[in-house]
Amino acid sequence: MNHLLLLVLVSLGCESVCSEGAQKYDQTWRFPIVAIPKIERAPEIDGTISDQEWANATLFPSLLSRDPLAGDGVPPKERTWVWMCYSDEALYWAFRQDLPPQELPVQATAESGRDNTEGSDNTVNIQFTTRIGIPEQFNISGNAASILYDRRFDNGEGKYWDPPIVYKATTTPAGWSGEMKIPFKVLDLENAPAEGSQWNC
Repeated sequence: MNHLLLLVLVSLGCESVCSEGAQKYDQTWRFPIVAIPKIERAPEIDGTISDQEWANATLFPSLLSRDPLAGDGVPPKERTWVWMCYSDEALYWAFRQDLPPQELPVQATAESGRDNTEGSDNTVNIQFTTRIGIPEQFNISGNAASILYDRRFDNGEGKYWDPPIVYKATTTPAGWSGEMKIPFKVLDLENAPAEGSQWNC
C-alpha cells in the first residue's frame, strides 16, 4: 500500500511553539510523521462519516488546543476526530467535532457565499503545504452549513483561491461532522504524490 507522509506541525501547535532555534533540529523529534494511506475506493462526500467508508483511512492522534482557547497546548475537553486518505486523483479528509452542551445545536452564521465563514463561525481548518520548507501554502476550512473558506499564501498575496473543492457538512447530536475532497490538480500537482512524499500539515 502506498503512503503519503504528513509532518504534523500546524494542527499540533507549531505556530505558537516553534522558535527560530527550534528549526535547527529535526522537527520530527517533536511533531510526529503520520502515514496517510492510498485507497482504491473513495468515500462519498456527503458530510456523514461512515465507519466502513473511512475504515482504511488514517485516524489522527488527539489534537491540541491553541489560542484563543483556554488550556493552550493540551487536549481539549471535547474531542475532534480527523481522518485522511488519498486516491489517484484527490486528497480526502473528514472530521467529527464534539462541542460543549451550551454550544448545541450547532448553528452556522454564514449559510451562503464562499469565503464568508472565517471569524464569524465555528469552522474546522486544515493548513498544509505540499513542499517542505514553505511555512504556509494552503488554508482551507468549512462550517456546518457546508460553506467553504480558502486562501493560498505561497505567492505572497494571501489571496482567495476558490478551487473546485467538494465539501459537505452535517450536524450530529454531539456537534457536527464534515467530509472534503481536494483534487490534486488544484494543488498544482499533475498526479498523486509519490509513495513516501512528505507534506507539512
